[in-house]
Amino acid sequence: MLDKKKLSAALLANINWLEQSGVLDPVDGSWGVAARVVLTANNTALEHTKASFPAYTEHDGYIIIEHRRTDCNFEAALMFLEAAKVLNDDKYYRVADNILRYLFCRSGMYNTKYDKFPKNVWRWANEKWEPAVWFDDNSWNCAISLIIAERYPELERKYGIRGRALLLADQLLAGFNAQFQQKQNDRWQWLGELKFPHWGALVMIALAHAYRVNPKVEYRAAIICYHEYLMSDTVSFSASDQAYVVIGAGVAAAVINHETVQACAVKYADSLLNKINEDTGAIPSEHGKEAPVGEHLVDMVYTQNWAVVGLQCIYHLTGDKKYALGLDKAMQLIMDIQDQSPQPHLNGCWRGMFDLKAGTWGGGNLFEGGADSIYTGWTNIPVAWTIAFMLSGNSLLPAKKPVLGIKTIDNTMGAISEYELDEALIAV
Repeated sequence: MLDKKKLSAALLANINWLEQSGVLDPVDGSWGVAARVVLTANNTALEHTKASFPAYTEHDGYIIIEHRRTDCNFEAALMFLEAAKVLNDDKYYRVADNILRYLFCRSGMYNTKYDKFPKNVWRWANEKWEPAVWFDDNSWNCAISLIIAERYPELERKYGIRGRALLLADQLLAGFNAQFQQKQNDRWQWLGELKFPHWGALVMIALAHAYRVNPKVEYRAAIICYHEYLMSDTVSFSASDQAYVVIGAGVAAAVINHETVQACAVKYADSLLNKINEDTGAIPSEHGKEAPVGEHLVDMVYTQNWAVVGLQCIYHLTGDKKYALGLDKAMQLIMDIQDQSPQPHLNGCWRGMFDLKAGTWGGGNLFEGGADSIYTGWTNIPVAWTIAFMLSGNSLLPAKKPVLGIKTIDNTMGAISEYELDEALIAV
């Protein structure tokens, strides 16, 4: 088991990076967190990055990609809430509250009006002229909202988080039915190929959390359908996608009692466990679409970072110590490579890729992955919340006791109403 003092030090160092690097501007969270730092020296993907993400500020040796992604900000809110508990510092709770206030009250990224896009969904980021609605981003927004609503009822009351999340879950379900199951013609085109767990497994996280609070048979049916697909002999996935499956199936198996879902969680967790290098703790970089690949490369945007989240989920689901050992091994590597550079935009962070052969950050760049991309959400923040959960004994899995007294928002009037669920109807 990893040393708790070292875990706390790593978490604190990463939060200090968020505060000092310029991505959290202002540091109280009142205008959210930026997407990433991109290092500029010898970065062959730099011009492509700038063209694709045109909201940035330039600094000596790096730029900050300034757009505020909704999923990154929900992830940050959860991380700061957990950090406040394990580091015993109310300052971080206030930062999380401010980030939620930014999302719900300032960002304008939650669709309540425009018919061109589904209602009650979140646009991808604030800086794009044309809004984009992604399955993966909205799935994180939905799942994390429901986690926060469960664990922090005062914030749920303040922002009506649960009701909005359940409306979003319905839209995710409709999109899933239209684009994966092809059950209906939907005039809205969600972005993201659901056959790949990068998108589809994340929808399962959202629907599972929603099912726990509002046990619609349609949620359950979609979850079972997708996991039957994952268990078929016709699919084969990279280590990155396997990590997403472990997260999604782990959460789903904690909520619904179904043999296929549980078998899926274990199957993919064992496969992921077998990919961990016994000597280094590294999981090979195989997601070639968005990051360089190689067994000696530690991909911190799409693979190693999500693997530790998944291993934590499967350990909390099963209690099997082999997953705890795998988590410790993979996390030890992450802690060992935490950036010790003195510059404020680097110190305490995890960059996008580490080259084990060279013993340093490296391995090349693509415009959305590689060594010179330092993501807030997707890299640093999920790793930080995983560390916080290791300190608190928590995970992304919902509590075993069902949540009652659900708040919903009426689509027409915008009114919030409450109703009670029969606990016997909720499968756990």
